[in-house]
Amino acid sequence: MARFVIEQVALRHMDETSEAFNACRDIKFWGSERFKRSYVRHFNRVALVDAESLEQVFEVCNLWRDEDAWRVTRIAERMHSLSVGDVVHDCKECRTYMCDPIGWTDVTETFVAGLS
Repeated sequence: MARFVIEQVALRHMDETSEAFNACRDIKFWGSERFKRSYVRHFNRVALVDAESLEQVFEVCNLWRDEDAWRVTRIAERMHSLSVGDVVHDCKECRTYMCDPIGWTDVTETFVAGLS
């Protein structure tokens, strides 16, 4: 069992000309293909998830079954289902992945660069 941290960008209350809006639009439609390190500051941690794999994190955060409720600890008031453009940190492997239209892409280097 590993611990995963989920981060999401939310579109609410954004000016359509802002970088935050562009970041959200780019990653929600194209995923890691359009991800830039400057977008990192627009992510917010929303939950901790105990799971065996990224696929299980995706399943738990989309199906919201009662039997999986113990796996998720929400740390933000708002959280949407896990989708394209969301970031999942694998705490065991020290890697960061972005949910893409098909599968996952390791974005660790870009994400870490955006923190500095």
